[in-house]
Amino acid sequence: MSHSDWVDWWLQTDYGSKSKISWDVTHVSGIWKDYFQVAHSADGAAKVMCKRCCAILEHPYTTKKDANRKVGRHSTTTMTRHLKTTACDRTPTDNPFSQEGWEDDLLQFITINRLPFHLIEHRIFQSLISRAHSAPNPLTIPSADTIRRRLSIRVLDRQ
Repeated sequence: MSHSDWVDWWLQTDYGSKSKISWDVTHVSGIWKDYFQVAHSADGAAKVMCKRCCAILEHPYTTKKDANRKVGRHSTTTMTRHLKTTACDRTPTDNPFSQEGWEDDLLQFITINRLPFHLIEHRIFQSLISRAHSAPNPLTIPSADTIRRRLSIRVLDRQ
């Protein structure tokens, strides 16, 4: 489903037909890089989903009634607070390994990034996991910018 198809669906829900949320807005706060904008599948209620732990929170641009007056909440404070909680901090020392947890994390990675399920059977993916498993110390995961730079260097070297 394309983004515009999704927005069209949302505008037809009970919540979407009454709300004024712009799903295409460019967010000023950097906190948005850690969240997806989502909606409840049954009623269309606007939510945000944490990219780290997949927790669902109220969307900061929703409106609530407070003492018979509408109060617009346009603050990302709840989102910022959530990222600082221990529930969202998913470091390996806090979560001992289990096969079920590993498979859940793998499933979340595949579905959130809309990757094909057969990715896990690919030889290079399995080699990547084996290499990480054989590391003598915990890995340092490079940033997206570092990987982009490495790709540019690799392309120039191969040319």
